[in-house]
Amino acid sequence: MDIGESSNVAQIGLSYTYNEFGKGYNDYTSILAIAAQISIDSCKRRFDVNIHSEIQRIKEEMNIKEFGYPAFMGEIKPEIRKKINPNIVCPMNSAFKVKTKRKVYDSPAIPIAEFFAPQPNVESIRKSKAIERLIEKYSWKLNNFRQDTIEENGYDIDEWFVLRSDYDSLLEDLKRITLPKKYIGIMSWLINRAFIATPKIKSNRCTINTKLSKNRSVLLKILYDLDSKMLLKCFNK
Repeated sequence: MDIGESSNVAQIGLSYTYNEFGKGYNDYTSILAIAAQISIDSCKRRFDVNIHSEIQRIKEEMNIKEFGYPAFMGEIKPEIRKKINPNIVCPMNSAFKVKTKRKVYDSPAIPIAEFFAPQPNVESIRKSKAIERLIEKYSWKLNNFRQDTIEENGYDIDEWFVLRSDYDSLLEDLKRITLPKKYIGIMSWLINRAFIATPKIKSNRCTINTKLSKNRSVLLKILYDLDSKMLLKCFNK
C-alpha cells in the first residue's frame, strides 16, 4: 500500500508545482520517489525508516487538507471527490479528460487462498509449534542483525557469517525434527498460519499466537531451501 500511496501523494505534489501553493513541492516529490523505491525493495531487504510515517509526515506538510485534490484524483479515488479543488491547474487534469475507446476495469486482488493447496499435517501440534518457534527465533535474529549492523561502511562481515552459519544450523535442526515425508504437511501448516489462508484459520486469527506473518519472505526462503519440490506442492500449478 505504501508503494501506491507514495506515488499518489507524489503526483499531488507535482500538481501543486503548477500552482502558487508555495515552495518545496519538488523536494517532496523527490523524497516520495525514494520512499516508493524503498517500499518496493522492502520485499527483499530491510531499511531503517518507517515509510508509512514518512508519507504521512509529508502529506501533512504539503497541506493537502487546505489546498485540496486536483480533479484527476477523483477518478483514482472516488471517495475524495468532495475534496476536489477545481482551481488546481496541472497537465494530469487535461490528460484524464481524454476519451479513449478502451476502458480498463478494476480487478479485485486475488486472495492467497486461490493459490494455496492445503495439505494435512501429520505432525503433532507440539512438534509443529517447536518448528515454528525455531523459524521465528531465526527471523528475529535476522531482523535484529539488519537493524544493528548496517553501518556507514556496510555490513559487519563477521556477524553476517555467524548469521549464515545459524541459517545452515536451522535447516539441519528442521531436518532432524521432522522426516522428509512429513515436510509437505508441516509446510502447509506454517504457510496457512503465516498468510491466514483458509477459512478455518481466518475464523481463529485472533487467537492464533504466531509471529510468522511478520517475516513471511524468510519463512518461504527457509521452506524452499528445506525442500523446494515439497514447498511448490503447497500451491496450485
